[in-house]
Amino acid sequence: MITFAKWAVNNRCNLNCPFCVMSDIKDKELSFEDKKKVMDTLHSMGVEFIDFFGKEPLVDDTVLALMEYATMKGYNFEYSLITNGVNLGKYFEDICMSPCNSITVSYDFSVERSFQTSLDLLEELSKVKFVELSIDVHKGHEKEIFRGVREVHKKGIKSIYVKPILPYGS
Repeated sequence: MITFAKWAVNNRCNLNCPFCVMSDIKDKELSFEDKKKVMDTLHSMGVEFIDFFGKEPLVDDTVLALMEYATMKGYNFEYSLITNGVNLGKYFEDICMSPCNSITVSYDFSVERSFQTSLDLLEELSKVKFVELSIDVHKGHEKEIFRGVREVHKKGIKSIYVKPILPYGS
């Protein structure tokens, strides 16, 4: 029996990171109705845990709507969500109220974005959800990583995943 599904729920992103492993994906996305059918199929297969990712699952509220759909159907999935954090503020209340158990925010300091704003939201979110911060390390951005890890530690976030990324074009 399959109990774990990792679902790239969309093909859109609000960033354009040159190193993204999903940047070449241009396939047409499933309709929301078809995504609900996928949820039904996952449930019928005995899946217990769904890890939502994509290019960026929070480009809209589809992931949250899918969780709501599954809850209304009586499905007892456990969820995790991997996001770049850009829209965390926009969906903050909905994420807090959702059945999502775990949030991983993946930061790359070589891409311009508001780290501090998202970090404050993660501090609040960590009071009600398990929060993990994934930090990508690119050559030349080591100082930003050390600053980021120190800031995360101050906020009390319990899990930090730091991963080295090969230089572009390697």
